[in-house]
Amino acid sequence: FKPGPRGRNATCRVRMKQWIMARLLPDGTLGGVAPLLGKHYELISCCYRLLGSSVGERVYWPGSGFFVLEHDLLSIGNDVVFGSRTR
Repeated sequence: FKPGPRGRNATCRVRMKQWIMARLLPDGTLGGVAPLLGKHYELISCCYRLLGSSVGERVYWPGSGFFVLEHDLLSIGNDVVFGSRTR
């Protein structure tokens, strides 16, 4: 996935990629891997990096999951905290 306008053929490919990712990772738990890893946030960051995301150091992930279809467009910096109780 890359930002920007798409041609007619590329749009079909992009839609297919989105459809496949939505089927493989439907609920934000990385296909069931996140509950197995538990509170090991660096391992969750590694999973997102393997999918193509740019993830910084010391990222605190939400327990409810983080739903993303275009992993290569996701960019998260250092010292980021996701959650309902953050200030």
